[in-house]
Parts: sequence; C-alpha cells; structure tokens
Amino acid sequence: MKILVIYGGFGLSPEAEISKNSGLAVLNACKKAGYEAEGFELNKDNIDYIINKAESFDLVAPMLHGKFGEDGHIQKILENAEIPFIGSGSVSSQLCFNKAAAKNVFDNDSIPTPKWKIIHKIDDLAGWNYPLVIKPTEGGSSIGVVIAKTQDDLTKVDFNSPILVEEYIKGQELTVGILGDVALPVAEIIPPENRWFDYEVKYNNTTQENIPPKYISEGIQKQAQELALKVHNLCGCRHLSRVDMILKDNQFFVLEINTLPGMTPESIYPKSAKAIGLEMPGLVKQLIELVVEW
Repeated sequence: MKILVIYGGFGLSPEAEISKNSGLAVLNACKKAGYEAEGFELNKDNIDYIINKAESFDLVAPMLHGKFGEDGHIQKILENAEIPFIGSGSVSSQLCFNKAAAKNVFDNDSIPTPKWKIIHKIDDLAGWNYPLVIKPTEGGSSIGVVIAKTQDDLTKVDFNSPILVEEYIKGQELTVGILGDVALPVAEIIPPENRWFDYEVKYNNTTQENIPPKYISEGIQKQAQELALKVHNLCGCRHLSRVDMILKDNQFFVLEINTLPGMTPESIYPKSAKAIGLEMPGLVKQLIELVVEW
C-alpha cells in the first residue's frame, strides 16, 4: 500500500513547523511499518499540486495542524477527489476547529464546559470576573491564548477578529486520545511551576506528563475516557482525536477537541498510545487499517 504523508503548511498556518515534525514522525513510522510511503511538504505555492500528487497513492495521511489542515480545507479537497485519508471529514473538522461552534455543540448536549462568550472588544467583558482565558476562535497549539489575571493583560489580545473568552477553572489538566472507537489512557499534564500549558511549554520538554495519572482514581479516569469518546462521537469525528478537559473537585469541564493531534516525539497522543504498548509504527498501522475498514 502506498501512503502519502502531507505536512507543513508554511505560509498557510502558524503551526507549520509542528506539522512538519508530526509529518516526518508519521512518515518514518509508515516506513517502519512496511508501507511504501512518501512525504509532501505543503506550502502556499504548491496547493494546486496536492491532488495530482495524491492520486497515485492509495491513502493520504494529512498531518497538517491549524488552518488549512484542521479546519476542513484539505479534507474537502480530498473528499472531492474521492481520495481516502486518515482523520475526520471536512464537516467535523470545520466544526471542531471553530471553538465557538464546538462549544455550542457541547452546550446543546449538556457536555460540561467552562462558561464562555464571544467578544469583539474589552467592554464586552463587563460583569466577568478575572482571571479569564482568552482564545482565538480558531487555531491550536495554544497560539494566541492569554490567561488574563487583570484587564491590563488584555493589551496582549488581538481584537481584529472575534475572541472567545472562558472562565478560568483551576484544576487538573487532562487530555484523552481516541483511536477508532477506543479511548486511550488518560494523560495528566503538569506544567512547570507558575506556568500553564502554552506553546513554549508544550514543546520544550519541561512539562510533567503522567500517563495514566498517579493520583486520580481508576473510576474517575474511566469517566474521563467515556466523556472523551462521547465528545468524539457527538462531533462526528473518526479515526482519531484528542479531547482536552479540566478536572476540579471530581467534576469535568471539556475545553476543546482536536481532530489531528500532534504526532511529534513530544506529543501526548503517541505517548498515550505507547502506554498501551502501541509504538508509532503500530499506531500508524492501526490508523491506516481504520481508513481501509471505513
């Protein structure tokens, strides 16, 4: 079977460098798993070549993070060309990439999530108590996220596009990967002291990760896995995803769902798979088999 791994996105997404690292890790794993695999480094100038390139392969593994990759764009291109690919379809990808749209789905189905609001200017926050979490409505890798302890912190926020604001809930940071219809072991994320899980901390190996958590009961972990799988299915995802949540006083608050979680050596999703004995080649093989079965 011939696999095309698409990665990068330079000039299209601020997460292009992470995407390249994810793609190269998946490409290497495909080869180790015995597949005939090739990489395609996407950039703003070679978009038109994607289909011509992909048509000579049996399956595409899009490892594109952020815009163009997780927002349903590349998925729609592949769907229109009837080329099989790993990951959620265009509709689900677009839904999950837009944090406000995903939050509406959570609210409509009574999925617990922090109180939130879309704002366009600082005055829209009248009546909200600090600290607050300020996020772009679209994007990943915590790019553009601000933990605002006071109104002065809002000077770091770009109000040129709609902004999602959440109440800040201090608790244990958990994330649960989904593989097919199975929830992977829960991962607890413990950033360095006085830091949060921002872009720098995510990729500089200073975060402690407990997979599974050491001080959370098996019962609570099972609830987290069930909740993550429910969110995955509710949002129409397929093959893989990762659901981020906060646990406070044994109550969960779902933050968001990622349809193409990172696959770099530092990424939590492959680490969670490894916790059940799935090294990268085996993980990639299972993902490919899910596409073939589907």
